[in-house]
Parts: sequence; structure tokens; C-alpha cells
Amino acid sequence: MEFIVLAGGIGSRSLDPEIPKVLQSIAGEIRHIDLLIDTLTNRKETTKVTFLLGYKADAVITYTEKKIAKLKNISVKYVVDTKEKLGTAGALLNSLEEFDSENLICVLGDIATNIDFDHLADTWLESGADFFAVVHPTLHPEDSDIVNIENGKIESISFKGEINLKPRSSNLGMAGIYGFKKSLLTQVLKTTKDISHDLIPALITRHTGLAINSSYYIKDLGTPRRLLDFRKDFTGSSFANRGGKKRGAIFLDRDGTLFEDMPNGRLWLHEIDLDIAKSIARANESGIPVFQVSNQPQVAKGFISEANVQEIESRINMILANNNAFIDDFRHCPHYPIGGFPGEVGYLKKACECRKPNIGMFLDLAKTHNLDLNKCILIGDSDFDQESAKNCAMSFIRGSFDGRVGMKTSIAIQDAIERILE
Repeated sequence: MEFIVLAGGIGSRSLDPEIPKVLQSIAGEIRHIDLLIDTLTNRKETTKVTFLLGYKADAVITYTEKKIAKLKNISVKYVVDTKEKLGTAGALLNSLEEFDSENLICVLGDIATNIDFDHLADTWLESGADFFAVVHPTLHPEDSDIVNIENGKIESISFKGEINLKPRSSNLGMAGIYGFKKSLLTQVLKTTKDISHDLIPALITRHTGLAINSSYYIKDLGTPRRLLDFRKDFTGSSFANRGGKKRGAIFLDRDGTLFEDMPNGRLWLHEIDLDIAKSIARANESGIPVFQVSNQPQVAKGFISEANVQEIESRINMILANNNAFIDDFRHCPHYPIGGFPGEVGYLKKACECRKPNIGMFLDLAKTHNLDLNKCILIGDSDFDQESAKNCAMSFIRGSFDGRVGMKTSIAIQDAIERILE
């Protein structure tokens, strides 16, 4: 495994355009590159990393050499681009001969992250995919490049400004971290400019691309506003809390907890209680991942379809984004073991491991997001939810959107935040 940091841009939109992006100050004497190297070296083995540089490369090299002088678990080399405007993909493709490994993980130089790179690499290699892109929720889906995902694979990208004819089931955007097989890249024209806009769309037509939804902290620092926002996250709790090898999280039931339950299934969602949205936003700001886990037996019964469930998830995303909040990831179980419903879906009429109170959805999220279930809290309105929490050995808070069962969900979320941050 080899890491490539693409840090050659001029940074004309940076807070201080005279300083390379990776040398921008985060807090006091701490530079962006300090955080990046700390994250890259927080691994089980020595990290091989190549910096692709351009603008003021000498300054970056000098600072990096001082930073790594006492580190034993990192091997660094530099490739300085003397050409202009190659783009992220162009710089990568024109440097392939410099890389020794088949498996390459690329990080854009203006990305701040505390992601567990070992977990990321394992997820990629276990999948067997030819390449991957890390994705994460965006608070501005209408003004972002959205990744359309089918069964965990990258199906297409809806670029901002384009008319999107397909309903969006997520608000997931590109995060600026990618993985490629070197042999795959040798087949790509070196004139390809941008990774997300050119390289990824070209690859998905013939190869399997894995979308890795990460709940670790990842933020683009390329503009003054984003850098100033990150400084608040770094000096606060958000950056640190979203890091770590095993983390706590909040799980939310859907129907009866986020909004009113409809026995025959929900086809549309008009709103979410504002206090619930604010509480989820507070969890986001505190760096605590939030996940939705929901039984949707109406799919197996034939009352609603998988598409209907995805449309509701999309609507949840839109409503929360309008309130500066997001849910990190969604899971639902479409199965139901008992037959006899007109229009039922035969292959979904079975006993399964995902239907609560079973714990399949929780185990899946724990593996995907590197969670410690003992540190997690489930908020739900039913005995099934409480039994699920018990089966996972995690805490449970009984709550509902209107407070008729236990406490109100908004208050339950605040309670869960305080418990996790203790």
C-alpha cells in the first residue's frame, strides 16, 4: 500500500495565497501538513508516502523533512511537477513510474482528516473493487457533486449544475480520498485532468468502483471560510471525536422516533420536528456519528417499494440539510417472515439477521464505520429497539418524536450526546 498526497496547487482561493495549502496554519504553530502526517503515521506499519508538489515545493519539502526527522514509521519522497495545470488526475497519471506499489491511496492536499487509513485500506481490499472513492454527507447537496450509489458501488456522479433526472437516495459527495490499482491507471490517457470529474466517470464505465461512506472527519480547507470553520472544529471537539480506532455513535429508529409511524408504510415526508433536527445538528457539531436503523416490513408485504424507502431517506437528507444537520448513514431491513399479504414480495418473506431485534444492521454499521457498539446508544420507541440494544450490549434510551413513549427524541439525542462525551 502506498499513499500519494496531491499538494501541488497554487491555492489562489486559500486564506493566505502566498502559502501552499498544506502549510496553512491550523492552530498556532500547527500546520495542515502536521495533521496529515500524524494521520498517515497512525497505522500498524510503516507508511510509504509520495508528495506530488508544484507551487513553492521547496518550502513544503523543508517543512516536511523537519516534521518527519524523528519519525520512524514513515518513508517519504517527493515528485515536483514543473508543468502547469495538469490537474489532480494529470499529476497522478504523469507520476505513475514513481510509485512502487500496486495499491495506491490518494489524498488531496487541501483535505483535513483523521480517518483510520488501516480500516480504509482493509475495506477496499476485502471488497475486491478496482478502485474506491470515500464519500460523506454534504450540507449543500443542491450545490455539490453527488455520488449515486447502487449496492455500495459507484453508479454515476451528478455534478452540480446538471439536471438530475434520477431521485437521489443520499446526500453523499466526494470527500477527496481515493484508491486505485496502479495497473488500472496505466490504461488511462495521461491527458485526463481531474480525479472526480474526469477519472472516476471514465473508470466506472468498465471497472468496479467502491463507494466508502466514512463518518470520520473529512473537510476541504481550500477556501478561507472552510479553513476558518475547520479551526473551530479542531480547537473544539468535532475533529477529535470523529477520530480514533473504535468510536461511539448514536443510532436512531425511524418510524415513531423521528416522525409518526404509518402502519402501511410511508410514501412522503413533509417535515421533521425542528427540535430533532437541531439535536442531530448538535451531535454533528460534537463529532458524534448518527445512524438510522429501521425495520421496513411493508416492503416485503408489498405495501411500499425499496424505491419508496430510498425516497424517504432522500427527503430526510434534504430536510436535515436545510437545518445544517445530517445522518451519517442509513440501514433498513425490508424482510418479514410471515406470509399472506396481497402483493407481497416472495424473496423478502423470510427470517433474517437484520430485522430488529436481531442485530445485523448494527453489526454492518459497526464494521463499515469502525464503531465500538459498547460505546453506542440506540434511541427508539419500541420493545424491539430495546431488545436490539440489549443484544448489542449497548445503551438504550426510549423516546419518540412526540414524547408519548419515553422522552421526546430531541431530548433523548441530547442525553445521548452527553453520555457519549462523558
